[in-house]
Amino acid sequence: MNKKIAYRIARAKGGARAPSHYDTFTIDVDPSRTTILDGIQKIWAEQDTTLTFRHACHHASCGSCAVRVNGVEKLPCVVYISEVWDGTSPLVIEPLRNLPIVSDLVVDPTPFFDQMRRVGLPIICTSEPLVSGGSQEANRFENCIECLVCLSACPVVASDPRYLGPAALAAAHRIIVEPRGADLLFIQQLVDDDHGCWRCFYCQLCNVCPMNIDSPRAVVEMKERFSRGKLVNLLLSQADLMTRMGSRTDPVSNVLLNFPLARAFLERTLGIDRRRNFPKFQRQTFRQWFSRRTHSRGPGLF
Repeated sequence: MNKKIAYRIARAKGGARAPSHYDTFTIDVDPSRTTILDGIQKIWAEQDTTLTFRHACHHASCGSCAVRVNGVEKLPCVVYISEVWDGTSPLVIEPLRNLPIVSDLVVDPTPFFDQMRRVGLPIICTSEPLVSGGSQEANRFENCIECLVCLSACPVVASDPRYLGPAALAAAHRIIVEPRGADLLFIQQLVDDDHGCWRCFYCQLCNVCPMNIDSPRAVVEMKERFSRGKLVNLLLSQADLMTRMGSRTDPVSNVLLNFPLARAFLERTLGIDRRRNFPKFQRQTFRQWFSRRTHSRGPGLF
C-alpha cells in the first residue's frame, strides 16, 4: 500500500566536510516494496535532477551507493523504506562522514584508498585453481566492497587523519594471518603503531559492514599478538630477575614448571615448547655452595 514519505536530503557542493543545508522531498510509494535508493532515484527523476548520488549494481556488490540514513550507515540499494521508517518522520539522508564531500551524497574515497595502499591494497588476489588440478588463473575479490561505511562510522577516523581505519586494519590482519608473499615485517610495523591498531578503542561502531567483516575482532587479535610478543621480549630479557625469583620460590617453582597446565601456559604465552626440559632452580646460590665446601690444602689452579 502506497504512503507519502518525506525524504530530508543533505545538500553540499565543492569538497565540504559537512552539508550546507537540507532539502525535503515527498514521494508516494509502497515502503515495503521500495528501497531507499529507489526513493532517491524517484526524487531525482521527478523532482530535482540536480541531486547528486552514486549507484551501480543495486544488489550490495559495488558499495558505491552507501549513505547515512537517520544517522546510521546503510547500503540504500538493499534496505527497504519500511525497515528504517517510523511511519511519520522524514527519512534523513546524508553523505558518509569523515570523507570530503564531492557533491550532495557523493564523497571522495581517496583517503580510503590511500590507507589501503599502505597495507598493499589486498582487495584483489590471485585465486586458487577453480578446478582441482587446473592451471587457469583468475582473480578473486576479498570480502571488502569498498563501501566506506566503516570509515564513516569510526569516531577515531574523525579525530586522527593518520589512523589506518577499520578497513585497512582488517586487511592488514588478513595479511598477517595469510601473508601470500607480502612484506609481513612492514605490515606488522605499520599496524603495531600509535596510529595503527593501538589507536582503536574497541567501540565497535564500525560493525556496520554489509559484508560482515569483523574489524573490531581483527584489531583485538592483532593487539593480542603484538602484546604477546612484547611480553615475551620483556620477560626473556630479564633472565637474572626470573632466575632469582625461581630460586627464592624453590621447590614451588620446580613443581610448577613440571605441571602440565603450567607448561601449556608457557607455550601459549611465551612460545616455550611444553616438551622442553627446564634446569632446576636451587635456593642455594653458587657462592653459598662454594663457601661451605671443604677446601683442600693442595695447590689450586684458577
